Amino acid sequence: MNWYAIYVLSKHESSVRDGLRRKDLRTFLPLQYRRSRRTDRKKILQLPLFPNYLFVYTEMSKNEYVRILNTIGVVRLLGNGFGDLWPIPDEEIESVGKIVENQELFTFQLINYIQTGDKVKIAAGPLAGVVGTLVDKDMRKCQLSVSLSLMNRSLVVAVDTGVVERVM
Repeated sequence: MNWYAIYVLSKHESSVRDGLRRKDLRTFLPLQYRRSRRTDRKKILQLPLFPNYLFVYTEMSKNEYVRILNTIGVVRLLGNGFGDLWPIPDEEIESVGKIVENQELFTFQLINYIQTGDKVKIAAGPLAGVVGTLVDKDMRKCQLSVSLSLMNRSLVVAVDTGVVERVM
């Protein structure tokens, strides 16, 4: 069983997620809260964190691959066809999930993939177990980047320096 990224038609993330769930597939569509920019009223919107993408957890077989591709709104799975799909490590999906679940407690922003810095892990608090790359550090706070390397995207979250430890 592995996580795979699915590229979908624009603004079809939720309908594809629902279609895959009707096929009894486990999906993950990370959402972020954003304030509406309308001047006539204030509203909080839930928008996909990675527009045009969602994730499916499955043991990929040829039949499963075809079943996913036949879902309305699916464009393709990331990879070079069925024989060469690119699975996403479980820890990357779990780390993004923890950050999204706790987004009211922490600020984060989506940035391009960061390749430099030490690999670190949050040792305590609601984000315990989150693994990522150390981006910036001062006496009290450090910024941790949690990356989805396959998609060249990262989330950056600020946490207390005391709860971050280096991963060997």
